[in-house]
Amino acid sequence: PSDPLVVSLGGSVVLPCSVDTPLPMEDLEVQWKTDSETLVHLFQHGESKAESQHQDYYDRAHLFTEEIQHGNFSLLLNN
Repeated sequence: PSDPLVVSLGGSVVLPCSVDTPLPMEDLEVQWKTDSETLVHLFQHGESKAESQHQDYYDRAHLFTEEIQHGNFSLLLNN
């Protein structure tokens, strides 16, 4: 988005990310990271790898995995 995303403390926000042409699922890796390279979410080998997330984001950051095949890599961040 061209404007900042604003969310209330404790709320949820969807960080949008998509491609116009869907990418092949085999060997696809999606990483969401902070500016300081902290791993927020990892999708690899067809599944989310929650054990790889930084503890601050564990059980708070989620991809819409059913939408990845359609080119949607948006991230839902709770709390």
